[in-house]
Amino acid sequence: MSGVADWRFGALLWVGFGLAVTGGGLSVGVEAEVTVRTDFPCGSLGSFKQTAPDRFVGSTAHWIKQDRVGDQYYWFYFRIDGAANRALTFELNHIEGVYRGNAHFVYTPRTHPVVSYDKQSWQRITDVTYDADARRFTFRHAFRQGTAWVAYAHPFTLDQNASLIRDAEATPHASVSELGRSVEGRAIQMISFGTDGAADRPIVLINALQHSGENGGALVMEGLCRFLFSDEAEAEALRQAYAFHVVPMMNPDGQFHGVSRYTWAMVDLNTQWYTPAPGEPEPAVEVLAVKRWIDAVYQDGGKIALWLDLHSNTQRAERNALQSPDNILKPLADHINQHWPIIPRDRNKTRSARDYGYNTYQMMAGNVEISQSRMGDSTDFTIADYHRFGRTLALSIDAWHRELQH
Repeated sequence: MSGVADWRFGALLWVGFGLAVTGGGLSVGVEAEVTVRTDFPCGSLGSFKQTAPDRFVGSTAHWIKQDRVGDQYYWFYFRIDGAANRALTFELNHIEGVYRGNAHFVYTPRTHPVVSYDKQSWQRITDVTYDADARRFTFRHAFRQGTAWVAYAHPFTLDQNASLIRDAEATPHASVSELGRSVEGRAIQMISFGTDGAADRPIVLINALQHSGENGGALVMEGLCRFLFSDEAEAEALRQAYAFHVVPMMNPDGQFHGVSRYTWAMVDLNTQWYTPAPGEPEPAVEVLAVKRWIDAVYQDGGKIALWLDLHSNTQRAERNALQSPDNILKPLADHINQHWPIIPRDRNKTRSARDYGYNTYQMMAGNVEISQSRMGDSTDFTIADYHRFGRTLALSIDAWHRELQH
C-alpha cells in the first residue's frame, strides 16, 4: 500500500503499510499496527511515511521566517503507539535550513534525540547516523513499551510551564503576575521572588523561550525557580538579598505549535527589541509585554542589576556560552564555571534583548546559550543537569554581584 503525506497547520496525517499518523485530533487507520501522532502541544513533524514494517521516512517541519530569510527545522516531537518490543528506524531528510541568510546545518553524528514512556523520565537515543552529503539523519530505537514520546531534545511544554506557575502560586516564597498576551491570547507571565521586603533590593530579570524549541534554557530556568521555591537556607538568603523576576515562556504560541525558533506568526522575537521609528511597525506583542515592564522599572526610578536572556544552542554546538556586549559579564561566567562549564563571549546583536538592555539603560545584560547535547566529550546532559545548572546559576549571580559591589 502506498502512503500519502499531508502537512497542514501543524497536523500530520499519513496512512500506509499499516501505519497511521494523526494530527489535529483526527485518527485514521483504525487497524493500523503503529500510530505516530503530533496532535498535542509542542508536537511537530513534517511529511512522513512508512517504507518497510520497521522503517519510517520523512522530514522535520520547516518554518519560514516572515521576512523569508530564515528556514528553521530542527525541532521534532511525536508520540508513537503500538511500538512495544519493536526496533524501529526513523529517517529524516532535508536536514538543512537558513539562518540569517546563510545555510544552516545543526544535525551531526553526535545528535542524540530523547525518548520517554511517561514524559517525565527521558533517555537519549544514541544509535544514530548522519549523512552530511545527503543531509540525512537516521536513528534507531528498541521500544520497551507500546506508547512512547520521541523528541529532538528534552521538551519544556506548556503543561510543564503551567505546573511551574501553579507551584509558584502555591508557595509563600513567590508571586505571579501577567505582563501581557501573545498573538493567540496566551498569557506572558512573570514569577517574582523577594519582592515582599526592602524596595531597594537589586533586581535580577531572567527570561526564557524567546525562541520556541530552545528548551535547555527553559529547563535551567525551571531549576532556578524550583530552587528559589525551596526552604533551603541559601534560597532564603537570595530571596532576602534580591528581587528575582522570571518570565518562563515568552513565546507560548510558537511553543504550542511545535515551531522551531519563531512565533506562530513566523517572527524571531530576539529581533524585536527596538523603539519604532516613525512609520515603523510596533515590535511583537510578546516583546512589548516584557519591554513595557522594563521601561516601567526605570520610569519609576529603579534599575535592573542584571538581565539574563536564556536560550539553547542546538545539539551541534557542544558548548554553553554567556554572551554579552564587550564581554561585560565575563566575571559572572567565571563564577558559573566553578559549578558547570560555560564560555564567555563578546557579542552584540542589533535589536536583540541584550542590545536593548545594554544600549538603552546601560544594563548588565547578556544571553546564556545552553547546549542541548553536551560539552565536548562529556556525557549527554540530563534534566537533572539542567536543574543543577539553574540552582548554581542563582548562587553564581549572588557571588558575582557581591564581588561587583566591592
